[in-house]
Amino acid sequence: MLPFPMSNYIVKLIAAEELRLSRIRKRDMAENVNSVHAWQKMELTAKLLDESGYKFDLTLNGEEKTKDNAKKLVEFLESARVITS
Repeated sequence: MLPFPMSNYIVKLIAAEELRLSRIRKRDMAENVNSVHAWQKMELTAKLLDESGYKFDLTLNGEEKTKDNAKKLVEFLESARVITS
């Protein structure tokens, strides 16, 4: 999916293909949707962004614990003065 053009910050979440696909399937089942049918389009969009040198404000590793990524996101937003502790 392309980043929203008027976003203040763009965060990229990276993970191995099998993990990304399994999470999409899990979400599809939980929310009774069928996002997995757009898998190839999502992968092509991600490849396009990577190859174009698109600049992300923050990149997180999806294989790390959610609470660790949340902490990194909060620290990023605090440093950007979006949130204060």
